Amino acid sequence: MGLASASLVREAISTMVIVSSLCALGFIAIGRWRSGTGMRDLVVVGLLIVATSSTPYAAITARDMMFDIEPGELVQRHGFSDILYMGLGVVPNSFGITYSDWAALAAAQKVDPDVVHCSPNFYQIMWNLYLEKVFSDPVEVARIYMEKAQLILFDPVLEPGPPLGLLLLVGLCHFIVAQAFELWTKVRFPQGALIEGAGLVFICFFVAQAILASPDRAFAMPAGAAILTLIGILVGFHLRAAYVVMRRHVARLQV
Repeated sequence: MGLASASLVREAISTMVIVSSLCALGFIAIGRWRSGTGMRDLVVVGLLIVATSSTPYAAITARDMMFDIEPGELVQRHGFSDILYMGLGVVPNSFGITYSDWAALAAAQKVDPDVVHCSPNFYQIMWNLYLEKVFSDPVEVARIYMEKAQLILFDPVLEPGPPLGLLLLVGLCHFIVAQAFELWTKVRFPQGALIEGAGLVFICFFVAQAILASPDRAFAMPAGAAILTLIGILVGFHLRAAYVVMRRHVARLQV
């Protein structure tokens, strides 16, 4: 229900959460497969999660069934092709693109003067223009994405705090090491791996959004919840590790 509600409020963010949830399910499924445990309940949950992605379409369909109105001419779900095109204009570029809805519309009107903003034809033109830039000058596109990657990775997003890139690097290294040596089990909190992994996936999606669209902090702020979760889980791991070490030391002294 939470994912379905989020899909109606901000579809792009809910898509990230849906994919993160499916990754978490996959992580659990791998563990169950190794232990020979059944996965029927995971399949049901996975199908429910996938079903939530159709919530915006279901709402529009329900509206059309209940009310006698003219069919909509515009795309009534979140479009991505115009954002990809405009994303090339976030930083200075040789294409002369700026990050503006009106700039995207003006570019589309050069192709079709009668195009309607946010119509299916508009988004198709945006795809064509974006792919044209990618294939005509991939070096410039790569430079733009690299510059935007630096902007988001050096931004703490939440202040005061470390740069997002440093926090992400520490989190990824910790996750890999903790999984390789089964450290979460040793600190008696195996669920921590799932929580940390979900937080990392969610943050990576926001980094990808910043690179493809805009690294502006206003768009990255929803990642704050995942950032706080990651920081909390790292602190919690080390506190648990210290507690386990202390108990073992005390037990040795008593012996």
